[in-house]
Amino acid sequence: MLGLSFVTPFVLLTYLAHQTISSTLRLPSRDIRTGNGPEQYLPSNPAAGTAFIQLDRAGWTVTANSFQPGCEPRNVLDGTGGTWWESEFSPTMVPLPHNIVIDMKNSHVINGFRMLPRQDGPSGNIGQHRIETSLDGNSWTQVGSGTYANNQARKTTLFPSRRAQYVRLTALSTAEGRGYQYVTVGEIHVLSGPKPTLPRENWKVTVDSENPLPNQHRAVEATDAVSTTYWSTQFDGATPGFPHTFTIDQGSANAISGLTYLGPPTSIGRIGQYTIQKSTDGTTWTPVVSGTWADDANPKSAGFDAITVQYIRLTALSEAGNRGTIAAAAEINLVDGSRQAAAFTVTVDSEETTSTTEDGHAINALDGDPATFWITKRNNVANPPGYPHFFRIDMQASYAVRGLSYVPRQTPGNMEGNIGQHVIETSLD
Repeated sequence: MLGLSFVTPFVLLTYLAHQTISSTLRLPSRDIRTGNGPEQYLPSNPAAGTAFIQLDRAGWTVTANSFQPGCEPRNVLDGTGGTWWESEFSPTMVPLPHNIVIDMKNSHVINGFRMLPRQDGPSGNIGQHRIETSLDGNSWTQVGSGTYANNQARKTTLFPSRRAQYVRLTALSTAEGRGYQYVTVGEIHVLSGPKPTLPRENWKVTVDSENPLPNQHRAVEATDAVSTTYWSTQFDGATPGFPHTFTIDQGSANAISGLTYLGPPTSIGRIGQYTIQKSTDGTTWTPVVSGTWADDANPKSAGFDAITVQYIRLTALSEAGNRGTIAAAAEINLVDGSRQAAAFTVTVDSEETTSTTEDGHAINALDGDPATFWITKRNNVANPPGYPHFFRIDMQASYAVRGLSYVPRQTPGNMEGNIGQHVIETSLD
């Protein structure tokens, strides 16, 4: 981590040297840390892309209009391209169109859809298609359509931000163009742009219960930016039952479009069923959203249409693993609704886009997946561009940031293109 402090919508990284003899530069997934504006420069012929983050799929379910035994719909959520969903072709060939529906279990603000075809060959690749979203699984809105190419590369469709719980992919034709009626899909992800959270310096938090041990597991420990400390309801001497409440007074009204929740370091106390309410005066409360979070260590979120209020209350109705009546939280944040799901954009001096063996687009460094990476141009060109190389991030609005983290390419035993000497710059314009 490089310690910085500035307010800026732009971050520019310039690389002057590397740690190996290669002139190739790779940069996988990133973080830009929020916390308080100098100069910038622009390339003459930049390569640009837009960054979107894959949502955590824990607890999601999937259905389809048909499937071949052994190639069930659930395979598109299992994290491997080696399994796939396949529409039924035996003993009966179910004809096109085919559809597969993702239920995310809670509503999220989303702005993209990513599909990985079956990876062992072009069999059943989808061609013409449409993508729709829904809040209730009954009323659908089309957000994208087109024709996928007949190859094994991942396919991404981006659309304006909207709130949804269900996403449906409908295959209207196959990409082979030979009249085939069956289709296959390897993996499906739903995308969302980076969501900044609101500052918590002026918050006052109250809870229905906290543990009485001095300076341990108090409510303020869920807002201290330390994931190893946490608020817990009382567990010494007595264990009050559900429901448990965590009420936030922001000090003033702000636009909010969601709440994020990180459970305690241990499994006990993870919130399962929950409701979120709003209030303008701290007395009269109105429901905003409700749902159930999965029993795992992943960060959780609850998204909703932007509201402007001063008070927010999270009510825990159950423990995710039914391990008792304790509720706990390591970190609770509110999502800034004034910049709802704004997508970062990136500009680089060069990127590899023509290789058949590696995808080197710049947006790979911002997709949240450490298995993908940006790589500067090196294939199908007589003289690959030399140093310096740069990677410029436009965050679409000014943020207080205090640092940047960099993860090198994660291929075991391959350090080719690791960054050595570098410069980091920021800009407001």
